[in-house]
Amino acid sequence: MEISLNNKIYKVIEHPYPHILVDSKKEIHGWFYSKNSGRRECTSERLLINPYNGCSFNCFFCYARSFTIRRFESGNEEIYNKFKNFHVVIVYKDFDKVVAKQLDSIKIASCGYLSPITDPFQPVNEKYKLSEKLIAEFVKRNIPIELVTKGKISDEAINLIKRQEHSFGQISILTLNDELRKKLTNGASTEILLKNFERLADNNIYAVARLDPILPYINDNPQDLRNLVVEVKERGAKHIIASCADILKPIEDKFYDGLSGIDKNLIEKYKALYTENIGYYSNAKIYYRKKLFENLKQICNDEKISFSLCMEFEKTNVKGRETLSGLNRLYSTSLNCEGINVPVYVKRQGNGKFEPLNNCKGNCLTCGNCHLTSELAQAKALRLADYRRFGKIFENKFQNKLI
Repeated sequence: MEISLNNKIYKVIEHPYPHILVDSKKEIHGWFYSKNSGRRECTSERLLINPYNGCSFNCFFCYARSFTIRRFESGNEEIYNKFKNFHVVIVYKDFDKVVAKQLDSIKIASCGYLSPITDPFQPVNEKYKLSEKLIAEFVKRNIPIELVTKGKISDEAINLIKRQEHSFGQISILTLNDELRKKLTNGASTEILLKNFERLADNNIYAVARLDPILPYINDNPQDLRNLVVEVKERGAKHIIASCADILKPIEDKFYDGLSGIDKNLIEKYKALYTENIGYYSNAKIYYRKKLFENLKQICNDEKISFSLCMEFEKTNVKGRETLSGLNRLYSTSLNCEGINVPVYVKRQGNGKFEPLNNCKGNCLTCGNCHLTSELAQAKALRLADYRRFGKIFENKFQNKLI
């Protein structure tokens, strides 16, 4: 099978999962939202890295589906549906080499984030090893990198990130019930996910458990959540991140199809609960979400493990104007939303390695007093060009012994 995209013909490679190879010069960049947008809850800056577009784990609730649709929309209905439903994954050929050149062009670096809109350890990675190659490029330069997955972390990835003191791993785990897990995701089994925590802990790598998302009436039972927190902590997790599932409007048909595969009665329950609209998302009513997060915070306090939320907001009214307010102000028990303080890194020598910026805790969203550049303290939606510009500012301050 062949696919025509952007006036080019791509052959679909069938194994280990249908995919195409695409050349890409896309740039690493920061978060999509700035502090001023009202949609920024991520406390630390990150360099976002997506070696793949699409994901064979095929979670029905995944917001990344809309990214694939927008970037590869086609007039051909068959092609459109294949991308929409993740029946074809895009592999960015030699993306590690592209990123390596970009890293060599900067003197200021945030922690790498692998990956916000795909899973770095899905089956195609076993063939191309782009995730391990990208991790190696960061570690080689002593730049921290974090990985986020519902799959099995490779031994190679663990052996790489354990060499960098601020690198860490996040494991998405939604339930201890593996039969339920199979209805939610095609990722690794529950036991493999739990083993991920053990393997990270055994190598002195900071591990985060993502209860993300929690789906109302499915995996929100308070006792089940407590059991899950207890288990992941026992296996090696040091921090809990949670969110309540929201429904991205362009893919709500796929979301409801997924619900019906669990229980057809859920659809009407969700339509009654999901009445709050924030941007392109339908959100569960705020009273439900606050009750859920209050319970989770209490569980984590009881079990003596830190807690925070991911991208959870409520609508508020400020001087007659509707705005958004992040819920971490109410429920987070850590300075940074990922539990670990990862400083910004700088390169003081032309060909030397990066090193952590002195007295930096990485909390750019709440710091307000960055002695490197005031722009970092503004928590903007940073691009590669911004990091290059920051490097010149740092170089000038370093040469003049101002830092």
